[in-house]
Amino acid sequence: MPTPPRLAWPFDRETALTPPPEFAQIRQSCPFSEVETWNGEPAWIATRWEDVRTVLADHRFSSNPATPGVMPAPSEAALTFWQNKGTFDKLDPPEHDHERKMVTPEFTVRNIERYREAVTDIVDRLLDDMQAQGGVVDLVEAFGNPLPAQITCVMMGLPVSDAPFFRRQLLTFMSQASSPDESKGAMQALLDYFDAVVADRLDHPTDDVAGRLVTDHVVNGTLTGEGARRMLLDLLIGGLDTTSSMIALGTVTLLEHPEQLRLLEEHPAQWNQAVEELLRYLTIAQFIGSRTATDDVEIGGVTVERGHGVIASLLAANWDPERFERPEEFDVTRDARGHVAFGFGVHQCIGQPLARLELQIAMPRLFERFPQLSLVTTSADLEFNRTTIHTAKQVLVDLGAPA
Repeated sequence: MPTPPRLAWPFDRETALTPPPEFAQIRQSCPFSEVETWNGEPAWIATRWEDVRTVLADHRFSSNPATPGVMPAPSEAALTFWQNKGTFDKLDPPEHDHERKMVTPEFTVRNIERYREAVTDIVDRLLDDMQAQGGVVDLVEAFGNPLPAQITCVMMGLPVSDAPFFRRQLLTFMSQASSPDESKGAMQALLDYFDAVVADRLDHPTDDVAGRLVTDHVVNGTLTGEGARRMLLDLLIGGLDTTSSMIALGTVTLLEHPEQLRLLEEHPAQWNQAVEELLRYLTIAQFIGSRTATDDVEIGGVTVERGHGVIASLLAANWDPERFERPEEFDVTRDARGHVAFGFGVHQCIGQPLARLELQIAMPRLFERFPQLSLVTTSADLEFNRTTIHTAKQVLVDLGAPA
């Protein structure tokens, strides 16, 4: 019997807010299966929650694009992005652990709580601007993009006025529509920016994330200036796209599930749990989780040979019915703890406490301020920037009358 052709990855979403149907097909037939990537290379894909967590926690699966073998990327531009990024999230232990520990204290839940007032102030100021504009606004540009960009600038001690520059460069840098030269150019612009930041902090120490990184690690020689600028770039990337997309797509999701929104209006203490369900349901980090096997590994009933690529799909894992009952249902009362929207293992998102804080403040305040908020752009109308993060180009909403 001839071997059936491999499915081509990445898969396309049939609807804007739900996973591609191929994940369910693979999970039902052979949950750890082979697919073909954009350049014809084969790679294994894990679709079960248990298998995804196993891959992400096993050090025999490398996240470093320089590891010999196949690093499954969704496009040539994405592979170029990963190869040129050079930041600690693309390193393996022990190098990864050494660098990550330098910034881990900045992102503990306790330390992030210090930014609650700053986040609230930025949220309210952006909502004030939206109210002054009135009528139909683009939620992506008016709220989703500026909030995480501005709070990231505040944390790192950078001018908030530079936030639009970061957005422009990152969109080019991360987009699969960008050519390799365009992606490299945008990356170089950001690295040049952080070169200047590191040089400035060496001469003028400051009490912020960038300043402490330079003072505590560059000055004493535990980190090079090159390492510092790339680490700052990594923090910038992690701080912007995820929260921006969650605000925009989370709003669409809630407005298209009015019964769930009513539950939150009646029980506002449920908002934190609703944020976790939004993270699970949307899982916007759609192409995160690519690995290369550094040894032969038995997993999911198959042997992954050394040098073969593995895709640990966060999106597939969060819709695994063996872990989350009726995963296709958006339910703000669900206990969504255990989702892998921020990854799993040593590479899980270091900034997740900040992302949660931003969402827990921004989402309820948006609906409190604009109780008559309605969609102009429905999920069926959404257009997306094709990046490793599921990002909508525009989400038009009618603000209605403010509260």
